[in-house]
Amino acid sequence: MSSAAEIRDRNLSNAHTGFAVLAAAISILSLVGWLANERSLTSLAPGRPPLSVMTAVVMLAGVVAVFTSPLKGARSWIPGVLVATGGAAILVARGVAWARNIPLSPEVWSSPLTGLMFLLSGTSSAMIGRRFFVQGQLVAFVLLLASVLLGLGHLAPDSLLYRYLPGTGVSIPTILCFFSLAISGLLACRHSGIAASLSSEGATGRPGLKMLMTGAACILAASVAVLESLRAGVIDAETALMLLCWSALAALGGTLWAMAVAADRAEQAMENSNLEKDRLRQTFAAAVTHDLRNPLQTATLAANLLAKLSDDPKFAGPLARLHRSHKRLDRMLRASLDNLSLESGKDIVMHKSPVDLRGIVEEVVSENAAVLEERVTVDGQGTGHWDADALFRVVENLLLNAHKYGNPSTVIECAIQRSATHVRLQVRNSGTPIPESDWNEIFEPFSRGQNHQGRTGWGVGLAFCRLVAHKHNGTLEVLRSDGHGTVFELALPTDPSEAPT
Repeated sequence: MSSAAEIRDRNLSNAHTGFAVLAAAISILSLVGWLANERSLTSLAPGRPPLSVMTAVVMLAGVVAVFTSPLKGARSWIPGVLVATGGAAILVARGVAWARNIPLSPEVWSSPLTGLMFLLSGTSSAMIGRRFFVQGQLVAFVLLLASVLLGLGHLAPDSLLYRYLPGTGVSIPTILCFFSLAISGLLACRHSGIAASLSSEGATGRPGLKMLMTGAACILAASVAVLESLRAGVIDAETALMLLCWSALAALGGTLWAMAVAADRAEQAMENSNLEKDRLRQTFAAAVTHDLRNPLQTATLAANLLAKLSDDPKFAGPLARLHRSHKRLDRMLRASLDNLSLESGKDIVMHKSPVDLRGIVEEVVSENAAVLEERVTVDGQGTGHWDADALFRVVENLLLNAHKYGNPSTVIECAIQRSATHVRLQVRNSGTPIPESDWNEIFEPFSRGQNHQGRTGWGVGLAFCRLVAHKHNGTLEVLRSDGHGTVFELALPTDPSEAPT
């Protein structure tokens, strides 16, 4: 059974879609009216301006921009930019035509005010698509208020308000479309920005509702003052209507601006709080990991001392396993510190010494004998001046990944090849291929490929491995992944000063 919040979110999502569809339907209806020569479909009222062909076409683009703006894709803001560019182009074309006294057909061309409103609509969608929710919703509110003002003018065509408005030539269908686009834009991201401050019941919601109620009270007070002036004969009816409209716009505009500032500050404070929590978490984890190495070193020294004091052969095996366990635990703690450094963006220092790469592979297999000893084959030799502990982690990560994601009934092949300048380790396993679109993404921190379903992991192993390769002026990449197997290649220069391949 759906909760009240889920039902409210579903209703708001349906409203966002419904208002966008309404704008599209009005635009399509007008285009049909032009094609069928039915002027009533383009104006919706006798004697009123029609919705031009250009306005209908750009309006459909505006509908696409409103639909795509809440999406989290990297290019969801592009349709909004295109609509804003179209609005700016209308303004430029109208300005050039006015300067050169070139007549433009109102049945084809949009009016200057319509171009300005397209500029506002596209800017709002682009800002929301770029995740500037407060600013984008504020622009959408401006578009909504402008649409309401123009609509009020059409309700009283004989008033001074309508006669002297700059949007006298804006059609009723155009106003309805912009009104629908504005509301759809406001409902597009209802959990962020001003929309969240209106719907939330938390700390950001209460101030937003109070501000809105304050704005409504200001409008009510202005309405009472205007009506009393009208009753006393100080102003006429047309002036009263104009004052009511403009006072309402001023009060709402001020209220929305205050809400925008409050919502922006609340989101910024929340973001700063989350960053501080992440910093404290990383500091705590680093401190605990670092402190754990002290008792581990004590245990290692005690095990070494026992090995020297005891000549009994029956203790040799357990002491050797204890020593390997201490060494592995120390490597795991240092790996944890390196992952924390990688997460926080800090640099990692390599401690280089002469290393036998085949020996590293065999040591990894030995320490992970339970899962790797019967599956891994090693061929070739290669030595160089590298960080042994870091390379151990790289090789271990590659082999354990091959075991985790590969076919368990096949062999994991390790081939070491030496050239004049590089030593290359290729790890091949059979299994589900990695999509080529993921070949670079899997090396990004906290990113995993599409074939990780059902397998645990944090997505930092390969990112650290590539960082280690780069620290050695080498490379780590997916060489091949298809039906014949997946091959990772680690290339390390024999000369540490040599540039990467």
